[in-house]
Amino acid sequence: MYKVCITASNVSDISKVPVELLKNNGFDVKEKSFSSMKNKEELIEFVKDSDALILASVEKFDEEILKHIPNLKIIARRGVGFDNVDIDYCHKNNIIVTRALGTVESAVSELTLAYMLAFNRKLNLHSKELHEGIWQKHISTGLKGATLGLVGCGHIGSEVVRKASAFDMNIIYTCPHRKIDLENKYNIKYVSFDELIKTSDFISLHLPATEETINMFTINEFKKMKKSAYFINTARGSIVNEEDLTRALKENLIAGAALDVFKNEPFKDSPFCSIENITMTPHVGTFTHNTFYDMNLLCAENIINFFNNTLDDKYRV
Repeated sequence: MYKVCITASNVSDISKVPVELLKNNGFDVKEKSFSSMKNKEELIEFVKDSDALILASVEKFDEEILKHIPNLKIIARRGVGFDNVDIDYCHKNNIIVTRALGTVESAVSELTLAYMLAFNRKLNLHSKELHEGIWQKHISTGLKGATLGLVGCGHIGSEVVRKASAFDMNIIYTCPHRKIDLENKYNIKYVSFDELIKTSDFISLHLPATEETINMFTINEFKKMKKSAYFINTARGSIVNEEDLTRALKENLIAGAALDVFKNEPFKDSPFCSIENITMTPHVGTFTHNTFYDMNLLCAENIINFFNNTLDDKYRV
């Protein structure tokens, strides 16, 4: 009997269907949230006999951990990022890594739009002032006609395009591979990275953390942005030099920022905490009930299909 260890949190709390599906297909399933573990040794003890793992984004499975799991054959990531898994080690040791494509796009794109609407209609400012007894109206430009620049236009970026087009925004994007069908359908424009930075009213990141994208945004990029522009990151914290972003916000080089991801997670204190023109959320881009259900179920299905030799290659990293 193959053993599946789940370190991702709240799997059975959301729905027992994914775990029951695994059990009904002959798997021995154990659950223990990574957040409840005291140290690396406890994690290793829990996963050491695993044939398959289901993990979230906070568990770091590097070589130091993976070498203690000799029977491991597949890692199912609950999510689409995979920077917390040593992919090179997995490939060298014939460990398959899958991700939950097609499950997170709706939720993350919703959060992106929520940030833009909050910025544009000055929701945080109006709420803060009313809480302080100040009745003051601040006019905004509206999203119609504003330029949205997407850095990365894969599954999530494409869903942002679909939603943002309903607000009659001017949408531009930069991406390793052009999306001709998307350009024709939504009248969006492919531009260079430099042009996007200089002309966008909102810049939103939708790309993975790789050697090429780490520290992609530094003080040089923030200086090129419009002083009225807003910066949004729901992708990965390491893509942004956080010290430089702090400086850009304090010096008002840009109008504001919204961050759902950070270089170090979780944190109890950060230089960002003292900055007013920043909105922060604790990596909740995928945190809707439907999204978690879909991710958990797909992880279970990917594991079952892998052992049945029917895994769809599109889910492989």
